[in-house]
Parts: sequence; C-alpha cells; structure tokens
Amino acid sequence: MNGTMCGIRGAIGVSSDTAEEIRARSVELLRAIFDGNGIGEDDAVSLIISATSDLKALNPATAMREAGYEVLPLFCVREAEFAGSPCMMIRMLMHVALPAGRRPVHAYLGSAAALRPDLASASP
Repeated sequence: MNGTMCGIRGAIGVSSDTAEEIRARSVELLRAIFDGNGIGEDDAVSLIISATSDLKALNPATAMREAGYEVLPLFCVREAEFAGSPCMMIRMLMHVALPAGRRPVHAYLGSAAALRPDLASASP
C-alpha cells in the first residue's frame, strides 16, 4: 500500500425505512466517495458504516454486498443518539491510502449536507 492513510467521510439522508431506499442511498453514497476521490473498491482498506436507529429494513453493509461490493471489508454500527441528532441518516468512514499531498474529497449528499456545510460544497 503506497500513499498516505486517511479517512474519507460521507453521509446521506434516507427518505423512508424501506430496503429499496436504504439500498439505493447506501450504494449512492459509496459510489460518490469512490468517484469523488478517483478510487475503486480495491483501493480502500476498510469502511465503517453507521445508521440511525430508525433505519431497520436493511443493513447498509448488506445492501453494498448485494450490489456487488465483495472485496471491501465492511463494518456497520448503530449511530449514537444525542439530543438534536438527525434521523434517517447513513454515514460512512472509509480508510484509504491516497497519493502523498492529495486531499480526500468527502461526500455529504442530500439532507446530510446540513451536517457539514463546509464539506458538502466539495461533495460530488
């Protein structure tokens, strides 16, 4: 593995707790992270996914496996709940080695853009 290890963050809002919606938004966010950074599944070291407690219809990691992402190690956890935390949200933290001097492009899509407006403008 060459390059500098870094974390690429992302989040996306989910409009309904259905398997179809969770699948679509999970894959959309993962592809946005890959595309925005010019990388693919083989370039990533691991991916941590969190989902808010109101998303129960499908595990986002299962959605990615069903979409064909079979090499990337995935780990899905329940998002911690705090006062004022947003609902219906999937977040990702991908560990990847980028070439030295290259900055990661984070992906905050849809309603998740409000979580990090400073990074959402750079999102794909």
